[in-house]
Amino acid sequence: MLVIGAGVAGLLVAAYALRQGRSVLVLERRRIPGGRFSGETVAGAQLSTGALHLIPHGSRGPLARALRELGIEQPIIDSDVICSVWTPRHHVVCTHPRHLFTRVLSPGEWGTALRFFLHLHLDRDRGDTLADWLRRRRIGGELAELLRSCVDFALSVRPDQLAWRDFRAVYRSFWHMGGPGLPLGGSRGLAERLLEHVCRAGGEVLLHTEATLTERREGRWVVSYRHRGGGARGRVVARQVVTTALEALPAGLPEPDPACGFKLQLLLPFSLVPHRGVMFCAGTRRLTGLVQPSNADPSLAPPGWHLVNSFHACAPDADPRVERREALADLTRIAGRSIDAGWVLQASLYRSSWPVNRRRQGRELPERLDDCYLAGDACKPAGLIMVEAAAESARRTAALLQEAQEARPKAELAV
Repeated sequence: MLVIGAGVAGLLVAAYALRQGRSVLVLERRRIPGGRFSGETVAGAQLSTGALHLIPHGSRGPLARALRELGIEQPIIDSDVICSVWTPRHHVVCTHPRHLFTRVLSPGEWGTALRFFLHLHLDRDRGDTLADWLRRRRIGGELAELLRSCVDFALSVRPDQLAWRDFRAVYRSFWHMGGPGLPLGGSRGLAERLLEHVCRAGGEVLLHTEATLTERREGRWVVSYRHRGGGARGRVVARQVVTTALEALPAGLPEPDPACGFKLQLLLPFSLVPHRGVMFCAGTRRLTGLVQPSNADPSLAPPGWHLVNSFHACAPDADPRVERREALADLTRIAGRSIDAGWVLQASLYRSSWPVNRRRQGRELPERLDDCYLAGDACKPAGLIMVEAAAESARRTAALLQEAQEARPKAELAV
């Protein structure tokens, strides 16, 4: 079996397939494993390649469950808070979900919060967007701004781009599974542990190798590949292909509809986030969330320094210089002091084929086309985001592969 893409989803599918007794080859176009959940070392800090080192549901979510099923030892440091919320008025740390409303919102907004919860449970199958639903239910003010920040940070889209049913599904996931956690060693540590597991189980992984899905011949997929360094070329014929890379999809599938966002990664000589969770930001010009991963794992930053990631959604045609300037202005306001430009290690605009979330929530691709299976953020299950969606997609793909294997005649399996 061939797996295209050694991100979290690709490596998990490979691990499950090896456990099913298959032979597995994995092709990855980048020099390192993990895809958008990995890291590069810059100035002694581990900069994330996409996601902000965080696993949305920590040790309680689909990724942690997949790791346990596969017997992969990976410590996950759960957040010590639900989250915190910064506004120009105050900064509130929330250790219980109700604190989002009883501590963050002013007393005049509590009636709006009660109306929100009531309709959240009663309105199950509305076809409108979150923004339309908020207007129809007369939910505005501080609560609407808080919801906008959460959606922007977690999904890289605006409320008018998110279906109400998808928002409700994501909300329910966080209610049942809780908030984030950070893998020890950061996202790069997790990616390397997955790669090590696949190789030890007998799988072959070719890094820095670009694959192109070319054609289907006599019930098999023919995939050509090229090493991006030396230029060596090859071809593999496989009965089944699993791909997590949109550029390697067969013709005829819908065009990608990616989310888009802007991320800053900084090394600060002072602490900006006083916990291991997410600091949501409301009332800002751009920023909607901050995390300080070095709080959970100090090895992610040099001694005496703090690794901080900021994020906000933006338009696909946004000017990176403007987004950076406005993000730094927000950080200055939040910190209460100027932010030295030398503290910025990386500024990234995610769009086109490499967004923060591969596709908008609710705009997923099909999971299967003949014997080509799709896994990862491009076909994420309802209610799950980021690496949790990739992990659950991998588990579902592995189940489909198992069903296909059991349904295939024994004589055919021997071919």
